Amino acid sequence: MDVVTQLLSAVRLTGSAFLRADLRAPFAVETMTGRATCAAFGHEFEHVIPYHLVTRGSCWAGFRGEPRVEAVRGTVLLFPRGDAHVLAHSPEAEPVPMKDHLPVNLKGPLALSLGGNGAATQLICGFLACERRRWNPLLESLPRMMLVDIGSGPVATWMSSSLEYALIQTSATAIGSDAHLARLSELLFVESLRQYLATLPKSSRGLLVALQDRHLGPAIARMHADPSAYWRVDSLAAHAGLSRSAFAERFQKMVGIAPLEYLTRWRMQLAARMLRDTNRTVLSIALEAGYRSDAALIRAFDREFGTTPARWRRGASG
Repeated sequence: MDVVTQLLSAVRLTGSAFLRADLRAPFAVETMTGRATCAAFGHEFEHVIPYHLVTRGSCWAGFRGEPRVEAVRGTVLLFPRGDAHVLAHSPEAEPVPMKDHLPVNLKGPLALSLGGNGAATQLICGFLACERRRWNPLLESLPRMMLVDIGSGPVATWMSSSLEYALIQTSATAIGSDAHLARLSELLFVESLRQYLATLPKSSRGLLVALQDRHLGPAIARMHADPSAYWRVDSLAAHAGLSRSAFAERFQKMVGIAPLEYLTRWRMQLAARMLRDTNRTVLSIALEAGYRSDAALIRAFDREFGTTPARWRRGASG
């Protein structure tokens, strides 16, 4: 399993699509935050990443008071911090609150029509959700807005038609359609993330860039492949092909935290995931996560999350 896949599995992503927006120029709306939007549709999540797949026409997207970018057909817009954002027919149009245009009854997916009689734009709108109680360097390395071109080829065509079909099935309360939408939303995110990684400039910083760095990438992969090993900065530096000081400086500069702090936080994610998903003992989890005793894990867990593994497990399963 590669590092990105491990990081995604640790946050337990889920998702859905709940709205097809048919927009005609002139239009300009400001969405609610991701959490508020999901709450309006009856979903409660700790952290929400809204997304829009442009299936027809184009729109300008961004944040109030900031420059907007154009998203054309085959583009996915993602908002990893869950911020409210603007969707408009032009880069200057003044937005109105989208909540004022939503029907009173928000049960099930909807088709929403807005705007005038001009050029048509169609979006499929949805969300990805995850637990936010744990640090995840992948999500934290993403920008406030991602604009990813998945093109107009087979991937984009299959994705848009599949989401449209799943929306129709959910409207008809077909068995399994919610799960289908969740998987499609996750696939859309993974494909968007893959495309985003391929276009990141080398001057960027963050974990995503570090994973592609010829020095840091191998060292991070080793930490993820064997988190229970007795890693030291010098042994990680050896995998990176750098001196101890050069490795530590490069890691801090690119990832934003020290190598062993990164390792500790990743071990905490692993422990939290095992507590959530298994009935294994705290000692067994501690050993796999790189701690020599259950007491050592309990101390580290309390420092990271402010609670004990047992209490966290009860909360995660409740």
